Amino acid sequence: MERIVAAALRHEDQVYSLPPPARHHTVIQMMAELGMGPETMGDQGFVTDSGRFVSRSEAAIIATQADQLILKSFPTDLLFSEDVW
Repeated sequence: MERIVAAALRHEDQVYSLPPPARHHTVIQMMAELGMGPETMGDQGFVTDSGRFVSRSEAAIIATQADQLILKSFPTDLLFSEDVW
């Protein structure tokens, strides 16, 4: 069963992530430090243990099926890092 392992952002064909408990804003900060502008930071999602980048909605399904949720915030059809670590 696939599991969520990191918050991530995708820009073009590159995925940027940091290990938990990093949140999306932490990844955004890292990307800004690399000189990337705000236009690169819109595709937020997660990385799975198989290395796939998935959207917040697909990640919500995966985390629910893998029993990873510690708290589910609203909206319930999207995953936030606070929901899993």
